Amino acid sequence: MDSRFKPYERRPGGRVVGTYYELWSPKTERRVRLDSGLEFHLFLMVEANWEISCFCEHPCIMDTDRSRQPRRVGSIPDMWIRYRDAYEEIVEAKYSTAFSFEPDGSYKNPQLRIQKAWCEAHGIGHRVATELQIRKFPDLLKNWEQMVNFVSTSKFDVKLGDQVLAFLAAKGRKTSSDLRCLSGRERIEQTVFHLLHQGKLAAEMRTELISSETQLWIPDEPHRFQHPASRD
Repeated sequence: MDSRFKPYERRPGGRVVGTYYELWSPKTERRVRLDSGLEFHLFLMVEANWEISCFCEHPCIMDTDRSRQPRRVGSIPDMWIRYRDAYEEIVEAKYSTAFSFEPDGSYKNPQLRIQKAWCEAHGIGHRVATELQIRKFPDLLKNWEQMVNFVSTSKFDVKLGDQVLAFLAAKGRKTSSDLRCLSGRERIEQTVFHLLHQGKLAAEMRTELISSETQLWIPDEPHRFQHPASRD
């Protein structure tokens, strides 16, 4: 993993709030540890997004300026993300009811104020991702969870992947069922998920669960990029 951060190791007996997840990340090629269901869903969005080159959960502890505040106050953010265009940001997954703003637009939450100040000092973007954004498309999360499971537990068949791409380039939009002329159902499903994960295939996954009848196509602009902060 090409990352300048490593997961911050909490001291033994450190408090973990909520549901705890430990699972394999194909993107980082290591096991990741997540502290809540909302963090898990953020992880799915990050893992399945081809435009993200690497990430690190709980990347560091951000301290306050000791010269201004003698009592040490720290914050461990949920995730550091780097995109393929080299843009970096810190993302905190938070329920929309768990934070608010001052009249001047700054965060009332001390944790978020610490993160924002640290990111400004280090030239890194900062964003709060709420459940309204992360869970906007429930079917998409289910599809991405299935994709991550497939990619984590199966080896990518490069030759079959090239055959699938060549078939779709020649025939246009087709389904997984149409691709079974190339190989068996299971191998085709595995290959399709790997190609979706790599950004080499596209499918409508926001509003429907992916199946053998889902339309697949080669994206016209696989390298097109727009930062999450400017997305709906």
